[in-house]
Amino acid sequence: MLERLGPPLAVLGLPIEEQIRVICRTLQQAWMPIPPGARYPTGAEKAVEMSSYISTAWPRLGRPCSEKVIEIALRFAEARRDAFDPADSVLAHGDPHAWNTLLDPKTNQYKFVDPDGLFIERAHDLSISMREWSAELLAGDSVVSGRKRCALLSLFTGVQQSAIWQ
Repeated sequence: MLERLGPPLAVLGLPIEEQIRVICRTLQQAWMPIPPGARYPTGAEKAVEMSSYISTAWPRLGRPCSEKVIEIALRFAEARRDAFDPADSVLAHGDPHAWNTLLDPKTNQYKFVDPDGLFIERAHDLSISMREWSAELLAGDSVVSGRKRCALLSLFTGVQQSAIWQ
């Protein structure tokens, strides 16, 4: 099925906080239980995949950050792997950023395109907004800015901040 969608959220000139609000609202409409008999990569599998990627990419890229950063990232991936709970997971987009969020001119609502399709906790989809708009995060104290954004995502969705942060 094809439908005509309008421009991506990224080009509409909205403030970052409003773009995050739109993405969160659209996610809440899009998240659904996994259909019976369907098979999608799970949150635990995605966490293992991320651990493997981090472990191999870091040395291949010439160790561009400290080993402590890598240790934290691997610890977080392990925590998300261990936290995977099918009863609290949804069929998620997997990469809901402002370029994948398009305006539907018929309804003036937004829809996602280009899904990865994962059976995963909601925090995964929300974590994508933690990597986006990086210039804003890097302009000052990155940890403070990141924590503020994480709190905003939690406020808009009710998802636990620690899961989003990890």
